[in-house]
Amino acid sequence: MQRSVASTCKKWAVHFPAPRTPSVARAPRWAVLITSRRRVRFLRPSLNSGSDPDGKALSLKILGISGFEGSIPFKRAHWPNLDEREYRISQGHDSAAALVVDGTVVAAVAEERISRRKHTGAFPRGAIAYCLAEAGLGIEDIDELAHGFDYAPYRSVYGVDPVSRDLYREVYSRNALLALVARDVPGFPAERVHHVGHHLAHAASAYYTSGWDECLVVVIDGMGEVQSVTVYHAHAGCLDRIAQIPAHDSIGVLKSKPKCSVTSEYNTPIESCAGICAIRSRRPACAWYTVTLCASPMPSITTTKHSSHPDV
Repeated sequence: MQRSVASTCKKWAVHFPAPRTPSVARAPRWAVLITSRRRVRFLRPSLNSGSDPDGKALSLKILGISGFEGSIPFKRAHWPNLDEREYRISQGHDSAAALVVDGTVVAAVAEERISRRKHTGAFPRGAIAYCLAEAGLGIEDIDELAHGFDYAPYRSVYGVDPVSRDLYREVYSRNALLALVARDVPGFPAERVHHVGHHLAHAASAYYTSGWDECLVVVIDGMGEVQSVTVYHAHAGCLDRIAQIPAHDSIGVLKSKPKCSVTSEYNTPIESCAGICAIRSRRPACAWYTVTLCASPMPSITTTKHSSHPDV
């Protein structure tokens, strides 16, 4: 019996030790086999059931990364006199890396745990090195490197203004990512580097580890590329986008603005903000909420028919 639920994606703060021998998922098509808290298999069996000429089973190794190293430097260069915490109002913080081998999460770590730089958006070379070491692999063993943002569909939008055009070219573009890969992972083939839409990445993480063949996936965050909420109909291994709310109506941004006024960080966890509010005056934040909520119109929701993504 199929079930329909709203799935959310959690950020895991633990790393996963490498298995001694990567195993191949043998569950039915697109089924999820959870063998323990640290082993979640979710790839289609046909993707990793082949063999090499010697008859040895082939394994699929995917390295996922996040972060935009040039985001804050770009903002500093164009607006040098802002308050320090205002530079945090930008995209691509908390860079990280995660390694999946044959559908098994082998290792995952935030770059800040390696570099000791809180909320860093730097290219996660330290996190990549950690994940590879945990699995006993070299970068040449990686089949695909996937970045959790895809701004290519919105290139024309960024081209209407000289500053936004430079932002796209220097920070968000494929060429910008490939330049960082060439610098920190020299020799890695550009054709193995891929971009995944931010909300699609969240939805895939929730759906393919949920255990349901069909469900409703709701992604809500500050913003993806240009959206703040996306709803997907997940079924038969596909994710069909059925509704979307743009970033200018973002609940996450609404939550973050007053947090920035009571803390020094735009992306401070709400728990930390609540603790600080207990010892500071809350009047500025309360006033901001009152004015903003009273003046803002209801969010606009775009319902769309979107193509399936069978190979996420």
